[in-house]
Amino acid sequence: MLHLENPVRFRKEIKVTIEHGHGNHLTNEMASTAYWYAAEPAAAAQPPPVAQRLPVLLDNQGTWLHDPARRHPGRAVPVNAEMRLMKTRAARRPGA
Repeated sequence: MLHLENPVRFRKEIKVTIEHGHGNHLTNEMASTAYWYAAEPAAAAQPPPVAQRLPVLLDNQGTWLHDPARRHPGRAVPVNAEMRLMKTRAARRPGA
């Protein structure tokens, strides 16, 4: 298990996998992290407070439970045609 404070050192590339449980037969929710590398050394950015980094949960009806107090004020992302198409497809799925 790695934490934010743990450096992950490698020279050229790295492959990280996540086991989903014994025999990989479980369907747990997983999350991923992207790494960004600066061209020059720079001070580390301060992460948002823990309350703003908690996952957004689904209730038993499939509705996302957004808590406005926990939202992180990031920049708005403009919705493009591909994003609209993916939202339409997701809305058609059973249970969505």
